Amino acid sequence: LCHGHTLAVKSGLTVLEQKATSMGVAVALFGHTHQQVSSYHDGLYLVNPGSLGMNASPEYAMLDFQNGQVVPVLVKEKN
Repeated sequence: LCHGHTLAVKSGLTVLEQKATSMGVAVALFGHTHQQVSSYHDGLYLVNPGSLGMNASPEYAMLDFQNGQVVPVLVKEKN
């Protein structure tokens, strides 16, 4: 879990992915861009929940645990 600015997420997710992979995590949650993202590559989810207040509609993410696996779910509320 990180804000994202220290891993330069506005320039891409490579540094975040490398850091998360080196730590052996299954999910890296990050912010800073206020843009929802859920991507999966080589056993790693990169998830940005979005923004509750910066966009026209509130956005957030949930992590659903099913049979020992994590499944990120992005939600965008309608106004």
